[in-house]
Amino acid sequence: MRAALQLGRWTFKAPLGYLNSRTEGSPSLLPDPSRAEILRLAFSQVADGRRVPDVLRQINAAGVKSARGGPLSLQAFRTILRNPICVGRIEVPRWGISCSGDFEPLVGESVFRRVQRRLAGKSPEPIIHTRDREEFPLRRFLRCARCQKPVSGSWSRGRSARYGYYHCPKCSGIRARREEVESLFLAHLERLKPDPDYLRLFRAIVLDVWRTEQLRTRQVENLRSERVAELRRKLGLLEEAFIYAQSIDFGTYERQRDKIQEDLAVADLELHESRIDSIDVEGVLGFAEHLIANAARAWMEASLEQRQQIQSAIFPEGLPFDGREFGTAPTCLAFMQLEKSEGSENGMASPPGFEPGFQP
Repeated sequence: MRAALQLGRWTFKAPLGYLNSRTEGSPSLLPDPSRAEILRLAFSQVADGRRVPDVLRQINAAGVKSARGGPLSLQAFRTILRNPICVGRIEVPRWGISCSGDFEPLVGESVFRRVQRRLAGKSPEPIIHTRDREEFPLRRFLRCARCQKPVSGSWSRGRSARYGYYHCPKCSGIRARREEVESLFLAHLERLKPDPDYLRLFRAIVLDVWRTEQLRTRQVENLRSERVAELRRKLGLLEEAFIYAQSIDFGTYERQRDKIQEDLAVADLELHESRIDSIDVEGVLGFAEHLIANAARAWMEASLEQRQQIQSAIFPEGLPFDGREFGTAPTCLAFMQLEKSEGSENGMASPPGFEPGFQP
């Protein structure tokens, strides 16, 4: 049962709003056509602010019954409203299971969240304080070189216009015009352009590791597929011996069937975990190479969110700034420059971390 639940299959009695079903021979859930729509409406009304007792009276009047055949109690209705299975999630804390189910959710994530906030007596949606501003993309990414605090950005009013400034809110060690700082940052990106030889080496290593991993994964997947097929064959032989040959009694059949089905559920889970998605690695690498070779231009043309992604991808720990120039900061692997070596034939040495036996 644990293995089946981890695959997203519901193995217990169906909760209100669902019916027990079977997906590819395994237990799961289907929305109850006579109750699912009523519960969806109930969730929507609670999310919109209607009182829970009022909604309960409405669904009881519509003929929705409890498992015992009587009207729903307020406690039972609140339990339904809090049940994550209604949003398509399986939560079994005693087994440490938290995963998406293989069945259709009754309500969407946003409606479910709003209902939980209503039940907790909170406002429908949390108040979101926006710290990211389109006009200051380097805000909180740059760090003050003096005190290491994130740099802020704000507007100052002049005689005839407003002017944007990046500044340190703690030590006042930085105060520079927005246009000047962003111009310096673009020039910094241009200087970080990787060497073409480095990129070729980087591509070769990534492809080699990826192909090796694909080969190993396929071998494991083939072995586990054979294990699943063998267990299915044994289950078929057991059913043939009991149903047709009648060579074993029901007790023996039931014990062996349960054991094989348990092994089969585990084997199915292992097979599912051994599969990897099909990815066009060469295409991804090609795009990445183009991006890092043209990072400055890409940053200029990007949206705020994309700019922030580029910044954090190149400088995962942020970038120190003293008001005039940028300090040294760790960069992503693709931007680490090849070290020059006077004794090497082409003047290049292997980049740090790419010694023999390197495993990303």
